[in-house]
Amino acid sequence: MSRNSSNFSVPGPEKDFCWIEIGGGHGEMTQHLAATGKPVITVELDPPLARRLEDLTAQFPNVSVHHNDVLKTDLRALAAGRRVRIYGNLPYYITSPILHHFF
Repeated sequence: MSRNSSNFSVPGPEKDFCWIEIGGGHGEMTQHLAATGKPVITVELDPPLARRLEDLTAQFPNVSVHHNDVLKTDLRALAAGRRVRIYGNLPYYITSPILHHFF
């Protein structure tokens, strides 16, 4: 594993991938993902949280925020041909529907 930020490591050596974060929330993990230098696409349904995540785009130009329901999101379109690594701190009740939607 290659270490790309102080507390977060990214499996290597794959180069052309992006992170898709489900429910970026307050942005704590978004910042760690962004520090890897890879594109981070965070999907957030809650309007106040999405606005807060938008503030991170000034500090991390590799972050994009999509205010949408993840179950109505086209993962392939967001990935734009790149391989995908998905991160999310998901509530139990929504985990299976999300995984079925993506896979």
